[in-house]
Amino acid sequence: MLNASRQWLIKLLESGSLAASSVPNAAKAEIGNIQNVGFIAWDRSGAGAKYSVSDEKSILDMLAATGYSGNINKLTPKAKAVALHGDAHKGQDNSILLMLSATEEGAIWTNGTDKLDVFDYSSRFGVASLVVKKDDAWSTNKPIALIENLDLLIYAKEYFEKIDFVGTVLYYSGMISGKLLEWLNEKERASKYIMFPDYDLVGLNNYIRAKDSLGNILSMYVPSDLQRLIKEYGLKKTLANSQADRSKIEQTNYKDVADVYKMIIEEGKTLHQEGLMLTNT
Repeated sequence: MLNASRQWLIKLLESGSLAASSVPNAAKAEIGNIQNVGFIAWDRSGAGAKYSVSDEKSILDMLAATGYSGNINKLTPKAKAVALHGDAHKGQDNSILLMLSATEEGAIWTNGTDKLDVFDYSSRFGVASLVVKKDDAWSTNKPIALIENLDLLIYAKEYFEKIDFVGTVLYYSGMISGKLLEWLNEKERASKYIMFPDYDLVGLNNYIRAKDSLGNILSMYVPSDLQRLIKEYGLKKTLANSQADRSKIEQTNYKDVADVYKMIIEEGKTLHQEGLMLTNT
C-alpha cells in the first residue's frame, strides 16, 4: 500500500470521518478499492462528500499486513524509507564512513570530546574507521592524504616512507563523493589536504572537481620523477581507450594539472596510483 494511502487511513481512524476532497491524488485509486470492499463508506455531506469508517478492525488488520506498524520515528532514515516507500534510496542519511590509516605516530582525530589515534588503530588492526556527519566537529592535527585505491590505505607505511607526507591517509574510493567534499569544506578538518589520484584523465578530472570545491587547502601530489614513472611503468591502453572528457583538463588554470597532463600526452601513457611505490623521491 502507498504511504499516502496509509497516512490518510490513519487520519480517518483517528477522526472517524474525513472530507472526500482530503484524499491525496496518489491515494485515490487505493482508497476507492477500500471503499468498494466495504471497509470505509462514502456519503454526501452538504455540497461535498465525506468518508467514514465502516469496519475499523479490517482497516487495522490491513494496515498491519501492508506496512510497518511500529514507531516510525525509531527507524534509521533508510529503514524508514523502506517502511514508507519500499525504497531505501528515498532515505536521506548524511553519515559518512571514513576508512583511515596513518603514516606515523601522532595522527589524532578529535571532536572536542572523543579522540581517535589513527596510527595506533591502523597499526594494530590494519585500518581505522570513523563515522562522521554534516556539521560535526571532527578534525585532525595532521594533514590528510586523499587516496583513490585501497593499496595505499592498507600499506600506508610502505608507500609513504618515500613520500614527504606525515598524517592521515583517507580512502575515497574512485570518484570522490560530493558528500565527502561538502564535509571536508564545512570547516578546517586539517591544516591541508593532499590528493593522490591515478595519473590519468579520470584522476585529473577528479582532482579538478575536488580543487574547485576545496580551493587552495587542497593540492595534488606530483613526484619529481613522475615522467620517468609514466615512461617506464605506464599503460598505453588506458589513455587510448579512455572515454573521459578532456575539456576541463585542457582548459584548466591549475598548473599541477597542466604539468601532469603534458607528461601523459608526451608519453602516451597513464600511471596507476600504485606506481608511487616505485618513485625515487
